Amino acid sequence: YFNDIVDEPVHSPDQFGLNQNYPNPFNPTTSISFGIETADRVQLTIWDITGRQVSILLDREMTAGKHEILFDGSKLPNGVYLYHLESGGRSDVRKMVLIK
Repeated sequence: YFNDIVDEPVHSPDQFGLNQNYPNPFNPTTSISFGIETADRVQLTIWDITGRQVSILLDREMTAGKHEILFDGSKLPNGVYLYHLESGGRSDVRKMVLIK
């Protein structure tokens, strides 16, 4: 089970939260999991360290609960990236490292 591997709390379906990606550092794919409290529009975006948006992973309505998405960074250069979750007027951000 994904959250047993990383030192992050498991978010129950009634909690908003963004978990640390796994694996991290990654090459070239990693899993990002998150929870949302209610069905709502979810945006999950990837930004480089200079503040430039490099990918939109999600921008759609989703059901309440826990979700997981795979991110493929094979077309991006090595470096530190930020992933940002926004839903229901709340947001969270975490850092990940791509090493090729």
